[in-house]
Amino acid sequence: MSAFAIAALLPPQMSLGAMLLAMDPSMLGRLHGSIVRHAWEGLWQQGLMPFLLRPAWMTPLMTGLVAGGIAFSLNNNGPTRQSTRRSG
Repeated sequence: MSAFAIAALLPPQMSLGAMLLAMDPSMLGRLHGSIVRHAWEGLWQQGLMPFLLRPAWMTPLMTGLVAGGIAFSLNNNGPTRQSTRRSG
């Protein structure tokens, strides 16, 4: 639902990074500094940068699809066997 709202309200190709910059211009700098201090530069380059360059609506859509797939996998326990024992 949020992916549709973002796609409807923002320009279609606006990246997640551009959206975050529009919300708070210092957010990405603080996030980058925090990741470099507490983790490593590779997490920023290979982990977060690809998401920041994609359209803003794609991240909530991908998150929803992954969560839906996990929920389906956990709920789908395979075929259930019915008891062959008759009552009565």
